[in-house]
Amino acid sequence: MGFFRRVKEDPVYNLPEELTGGFVQPLSQRLVKVDIGSKLVVQKGWNAVIVAKDRPLDVFEAGENKLSIPNIPKTTAKLALDKSRVIHRHGRPEIIFPKGFMCDIYFVNMGEFSDQQWQTRNLCLKDKKYGRFFVELSGNYSFKCENTALAIHLFLLERAFIKVGYAQRKLQQYVNDFVSEMLKWMRPPSPEIISDKEKMSELIKTHLNEKFKRYGISITELAVLETNFDKHVASLIGENKAKLIRFDDDRSYKPSTNDILDNVDFDDELVIVGATKRQEEKALLKEKISLNRKSKSDETKSSNISSAPTLVEEMPKLEQKEIKNTKVKRHCPKCGKVCKDTDSICECGCNLD
Repeated sequence: MGFFRRVKEDPVYNLPEELTGGFVQPLSQRLVKVDIGSKLVVQKGWNAVIVAKDRPLDVFEAGENKLSIPNIPKTTAKLALDKSRVIHRHGRPEIIFPKGFMCDIYFVNMGEFSDQQWQTRNLCLKDKKYGRFFVELSGNYSFKCENTALAIHLFLLERAFIKVGYAQRKLQQYVNDFVSEMLKWMRPPSPEIISDKEKMSELIKTHLNEKFKRYGISITELAVLETNFDKHVASLIGENKAKLIRFDDDRSYKPSTNDILDNVDFDDELVIVGATKRQEEKALLKEKISLNRKSKSDETKSSNISSAPTLVEEMPKLEQKEIKNTKVKRHCPKCGKVCKDTDSICECGCNLD
């Protein structure tokens, strides 16, 4: 027996079959000591990612992958696995290379997850037509992971370790918060728009995909199932719908979701422009304001003209004296006496006119 030596086999890391139903599954509840040259087995429909120092590094697809230095370039650069160090044994220096490293290994399910529930909190919104009102929305959605490293980075932003079931719960919380922010920043937050479930489903889906694009997650389907208003607004919306059905001539017309989606801006915050009637009202208001400004400017001009000083007031005092001195003097034809210009009859009785 002493002539035979046991051949040490490289360890194999794989996900147990009991844990193949979730979204993100850790290989272990603690840090894993990975030997360089070991094997990592990834099942079909899954991806594996190595996380070290709170950063997702190398990603592996389905199949049998060898964890050698050429196959893990990001991990090698982050942990300096290709650099040697000198140690002293029995007074002699020795050059050694790392034989392994500590990390977390996560397995990510790349399939589609359906029937995920979402619900907003009780929001207080304000509309010009309805005033302040309360609303709650709820429904379901489906999602799919597109980029493993970005998705893992999203869930590592708040926790250094991802437990079993944490990713799905956290993603549901993100969806609830994003939808609540969208409703808060709607312009206008009209109950008539919010009550249309088909249009709101398309709007929320577009908004969530814009948010999750940077994290490698896509929302494949989303539906608004319930929309709850307070009693006052709910009764008003019901009366308005009854009136529209009663007096509308073209009942077959149904506006598409593109009518609203074309007027949505997702750059900084969600801004939904109102319908054409609201735009016409704004245009009329602008015209009235401009006309009022013009009329006010004309009034000020006329008042300035009326309050302008006369020519006699603008003249200096010397010129006014000259005008007074140049008045016509009357001479009596009989006696030759100088009379006042206001006199019509001289003292001698002669008619000056």
